[in-house]
Amino acid sequence: MTGATILHILARKGKLSNSNSNSAFTLVLIAAIGIHFGNYFHSALAKILLDGGPLSWVTTNNTHYLIATSLEHGLLPIAPWPSLVQLGHDLFEQNKVLLNSITLIGQLACIYFISSPRKVILTTLFYDLTHICIYLVSGIFFWKWIILNLLIVAAMQKTKGKKFTTEQKMTGVLATLFGILFFFTAQLAWYDTKSLRHIYIEAIDDQGVVYQAPTNYFLNTSITLTQGRIIKKPSGHFTGIDSLGSTSKINVKNLAENRSLNITPKQAMEHAFGRLKPFIIKHHNYIMMNLDNDGSFNYDHFPHHVWSNPSIHKEFKALDKRRIEAYQIVIESKYLSLDNGKINKRQISTTKSQPIKVQSYSQITSRNT
Repeated sequence: MTGATILHILARKGKLSNSNSNSAFTLVLIAAIGIHFGNYFHSALAKILLDGGPLSWVTTNNTHYLIATSLEHGLLPIAPWPSLVQLGHDLFEQNKVLLNSITLIGQLACIYFISSPRKVILTTLFYDLTHICIYLVSGIFFWKWIILNLLIVAAMQKTKGKKFTTEQKMTGVLATLFGILFFFTAQLAWYDTKSLRHIYIEAIDDQGVVYQAPTNYFLNTSITLTQGRIIKKPSGHFTGIDSLGSTSKINVKNLAENRSLNITPKQAMEHAFGRLKPFIIKHHNYIMMNLDNDGSFNYDHFPHHVWSNPSIHKEFKALDKRRIEAYQIVIESKYLSLDNGKINKRQISTTKSQPIKVQSYSQITSRNT
């Protein structure tokens, strides 16, 4: 965007001829596409460089485990249809090497497919298809990348039928390879397990009823909650397990497969819970100040990267948020399995904070009027 703006200004001032301007703009566009493609290419390299060996991700990663962990998290979009959940799980399990291979090759191939407008279009459409599949089996929604890919398709449609010059091809390849040196580039690589260290927040109403609050409720912090980053390495829980049961270590993956993960030493958690108390109170106050007349708040309308499934959290959605009197933080370590589209779990450890009291709706609104 910055490069295109500079070129437009130079053209307006007569510093560039129309032909030179068009050529320079195409180079900037291809470089931008290459930088974006670097997210896919370097994610493939990261998968190859995992500590289990170059082919360990392709041959051993159980991507279908993500269906179970996202279901337990309350994220899975297809959760209302258990038979579809089980079918998706089984299809991914039976074809994991094939599907993993397609994913890896597709990510690596962008270095070649950036060589012509038609190939760029096919590549970006393939990536958007994979993003949609990822969303359906996990709730992880790469909506920004989907939109960017569609914009790339629209831009390439303008040059469809034309060929990139050697200079333009080299620009795309170099940007894909080395854009990582100058721009943030995702390197998405891990092993999936069915061992979950699940950190979530519960709301307690004025009748003492406890509701699990969906991650969407926490708006721009929803991704932090989903990834379990609000508390790092909680004591008395699985070690080496990250977001949605993932791990970057082959030995941790193997331990998870054998249900023999290491547990961190048990220590008091009051300090860690106490650091989250101001955030929870501040967020509750914000919600109270932005409620609808019936005490509801449309948190699902926020553009979340990981979308909690509203159908799983109907009770909390229907709750008049003015009735919330306290929250509590919950940490669970558990092994999961899937049976007929439903979760079976073996609970290993559970830690809960003391209830965090919050002010009532009337107290908060009167203070701010």
